[in-house]
Amino acid sequence: MHMECMHNHAVQACGYVLDGCGLFEPSGPTKTVCAAMVCAACGCHRNFHRRVVMNLPPPGDDTRAGNESPHISSSTGHAPSPASPTTDRISPVSATRSGAGVPVVQEAGLAERRRRITTEQVNMIREVMVSNGWKMFRHYSRQEVEHICSEIGIPTMTLKIWISKLRRELRINNEAAGN
Repeated sequence: MHMECMHNHAVQACGYVLDGCGLFEPSGPTKTVCAAMVCAACGCHRNFHRRVVMNLPPPGDDTRAGNESPHISSSTGHAPSPASPTTDRISPVSATRSGAGVPVVQEAGLAERRRRITTEQVNMIREVMVSNGWKMFRHYSRQEVEHICSEIGIPTMTLKIWISKLRRELRINNEAAGN
């Protein structure tokens, strides 16, 4: 489901203006892809509207009391319930509860879990960088990367990020020493 429009209409003027459209409504029949992707209310593409996923109980599920709201998926990274299949990763951002049976709403998000590495691992990466002449990540072979990652105990992406970070620190320190 797509909610309010988040299109900034004043980006050219370095401002922030929203059009006030509260809910995406397709401008044409859903059989025609182009018309179904444009909002009838504001004229913006569907991607400008905030996407939410609703966890509704399956039809015919009368086991709950009438004053309870549907279950919220936990934020520990569990997959969404089979009642609402989706290909997006879900992270519960906001939820509304009401005795009137208002469904719980979750906002689709792409937040990644931040990896923490120890000082010892940073020092090991720095030693590898010094021994290899501070070469860039793309100049390492796949075998070298896999060997370094398994030796240090970090994922490949973390190694790539830290190589860039350490090279940037070295460049900044060299520029500061040169001045």
